[in-house]
Amino acid sequence: RYEIGLVPLADRLQAKGSYSQAQLATQQAENSLKAAQAALALLMGLPADTAMTVGEVDDSQLVEDPFK
Repeated sequence: RYEIGLVPLADRLQAKGSYSQAQLATQQAENSLKAAQAALALLMGLPADTAMTVGEVDDSQLVEDPFK
C-alpha cells in the first residue's frame, strides 16, 4: 500500500517494527519453553536434551477427590 501511495512511510515502518517485535516475542517464548523443558528433565534426573511429550488428561478426573 505504501508503494502505490495509500499510506505514509511512517505506517510502513510501524508495521515492520510490529512484525519484528512479534518475531522476537515468538523466539523468546520458544526459548523459555526449551529452558523449562530442560529444567524439568534435570529435576527428573534425565539429560537436559531429553525429548518430552505431554499426555492427554481426562478433565472429568480433575474434579474427583483423590483422598475419598
